[in-house]
Amino acid sequence: MTKIKSAFQEELKQGLIEGDDKSTLAMIPTFVTKLPKGTETGLTYALDIGGTNLRVFKVLLTGHSTAQITASVSIEIPKDIQFLDVHAFFSFVADQVKLLVGDTQEEIQLGFTFSFAYQQTSINSGILLRWTKGFNASGFGDKDVVVLLQEALRKKGINANVGALIDDTTGTMLTGSYKNIGPNCCMGVIIGTGINICYWEDLHNIKKLPGEHPKGDGMIVNTEAGNFGSLPSLGRDLVITKWDQILNAQSLNPDQILN
Repeated sequence: MTKIKSAFQEELKQGLIEGDDKSTLAMIPTFVTKLPKGTETGLTYALDIGGTNLRVFKVLLTGHSTAQITASVSIEIPKDIQFLDVHAFFSFVADQVKLLVGDTQEEIQLGFTFSFAYQQTSINSGILLRWTKGFNASGFGDKDVVVLLQEALRKKGINANVGALIDDTTGTMLTGSYKNIGPNCCMGVIIGTGINICYWEDLHNIKKLPGEHPKGDGMIVNTEAGNFGSLPSLGRDLVITKWDQILNAQSLNPDQILN
């Protein structure tokens, strides 16, 4: 355990450096540079595409560290949908949003939680790095997932501004900050279909940030911790059993997401 802890800490540091191949942790800057205080108010919508389920929520922030879900749609994503091409996949997603939003012509504010590994380029843009959790929809290439979502929503007649793209750990951390812990919340953890961790990092330590750094003292970093122990450190950081090797050989993503 001591060896694993030391290796994990070292890969956290190395992963913050652009182009470093010594870390299996993606250490993705989220561009979230502020934590909520629980005083924020307003009506918003949230779309969550996770391991097996798709959820859409209409949420009222009360400003008293509480939020009310006033309406929701939840569906298990069928297996055939998980293997469609990119446009058909997001057309299915937009159909679920339409069920909640209806025929309103007013612009809605939508936050998008996308629980897969993607390279974030701004607060509301990101390029899919790889599918996990059994998904393998085709045609993503270097396409921005927010642009794909916006186009699908527009085709369904939904006037939406996708203001933020986050992963599920970042969403957990922001929710904890708003509802329970306050601005000192320092970490978000997901243990479900996959495992992942995000945390608050000092901005000057994130060497991989392109161009001029955003304003602020820190930023949430998505570690993509589920990939720890995969290539190029396969068998180095984690103990690999014969059962791990059998599962790895049958995986859609061999040598990745081993823990």
